[in-house]
Amino acid sequence: MFNNSINKLTNTSHLPATHSLHHQYENIDLFVNISDKLMMWGKYHRYKSDCGYKRKSSSFISSPASKGLFFDFELIDFIDKILLSLKTSSLIKHQQEYAVIDAYYKGIDLAIDGYDWSQKLTIRDIAQYLNIPKSTVANRKKTAEQFVLNEFIKLSKL
Repeated sequence: MFNNSINKLTNTSHLPATHSLHHQYENIDLFVNISDKLMMWGKYHRYKSDCGYKRKSSSFISSPASKGLFFDFELIDFIDKILLSLKTSSLIKHQQEYAVIDAYYKGIDLAIDGYDWSQKLTIRDIAQYLNIPKSTVANRKKTAEQFVLNEFIKLSKL
C-alpha cells in the first residue's frame, strides 16, 4: 500500500516528456537560427546590389568587413542553391515562396533618377507587390523558411 501511494506521488506520466520538450525547444532554436541565416543572406545580397557587384569574389575583395559586415560565403552559396530549387520549381506555390523570401529578406532593387538601392519590404508591401493576400504571404514565408530548415537538417544528418 505504501509503495502504491509513492508511485502515485512520483508518477509523471501526466507531464510532457522532457525529451519531447527539449526537442521542441531545439526546433525553435533551429528555426530562429534559420531566420538569422536568411537575414544574413539578404544583407549580403542588398550590400552586393547597393555596391553594384555581380560576383561574390569582387564584393569580398572590397572588404565588407571594413564596413562592419561579415558574411559566410559557403552558407550564402548553400542558401542560394536551396532557394534556386524553389525558384525553378514548376509549382506556382514554390515560385511564390521564393518570391516572398526574396522580397522579405533581400528586398527589391529600385532605380530612380540615376540612383539605385535595395528596399526591404514588409509582409503588407510584399502582398501588394505580388498581388496576393497578406495571409498567403505570411504562409508562403513560413513554408519557405521551413523548407530551408529541412534542407539544413538533411545536411546535418549526412
